[in-house]
Amino acid sequence: MKKKLLTVLLLIILLLGFTGCGKKEQLKISNETKEKNYELKQINSDCNLENITFLNKDVIVAEGKVYLYADKKYSETDTHCKNAVTDNPNDNFVYLDNAHSSNYNHPESFTTDGNDFYYFDYDLNLKKQSDISNVSNILKNYRDNSFYYYSNGLEVTDKKIKYEYATEKDTYVNTPSDEKILYAIDYINGRGPFIITENNAYTLGVDKNDKCHEYEDVECTYVLKKTDIFDDLFKDFKNEIVYLSRDYLATKDNKMYKISFKLQ
Repeated sequence: MKKKLLTVLLLIILLLGFTGCGKKEQLKISNETKEKNYELKQINSDCNLENITFLNKDVIVAEGKVYLYADKKYSETDTHCKNAVTDNPNDNFVYLDNAHSSNYNHPESFTTDGNDFYYFDYDLNLKKQSDISNVSNILKNYRDNSFYYYSNGLEVTDKKIKYEYATEKDTYVNTPSDEKILYAIDYINGRGPFIITENNAYTLGVDKNDKCHEYEDVECTYVLKKTDIFDDLFKDFKNEIVYLSRDYLATKDNKMYKISFKLQ
């Protein structure tokens, strides 16, 4: 009888051991094959990315200089980059906004000191705009804030976020008072906007307890809500990022990438 009991106990222990191992292996495989929510494609470039402040499909601003870059090399430099032609003698350009250029193929706009406004003409030369009355408020906000971002209805300063939703009514939200803002992104795949600080990433949203969810005649109050959209990216690159936008990423090792997020 004792021998039978011992045999049964040994069989049970062995079966539990095999089951446990199987579970551990399953978890291990699951962790290893977890799909990231972003994809990168490295861009072939030998451009200077030192102190980069702006990057898109064919323009780079680094150390105050505006460069044009392309997949093929430019004959005049034998590199993928060349200086944009401008009538500004100083290299102190800062990307400003993308809503007020006369060239719709290259709508990027720039300032040098917050008192002037430059845009690309149709020959891709940077021209100073003589009448700045239509952008005077944007220039003032740039001068008055250490962080300033303006794009597609999203305006972010050190203290305030102003965003125009589909209702065409401006929404105002305070920025985190104890966190330095690094990047602002107007939208990704129809979602957003996003504010990225030294410690967190946020999006604008409505609190789940807001009364507008219950009452038709109560307007929603928007607040900053933490988001995990950038967690995979930050985990992989940690402190290597020097520039981040909706579509582009630049890192400390002088590499730049086209980035695409896969959002649910």
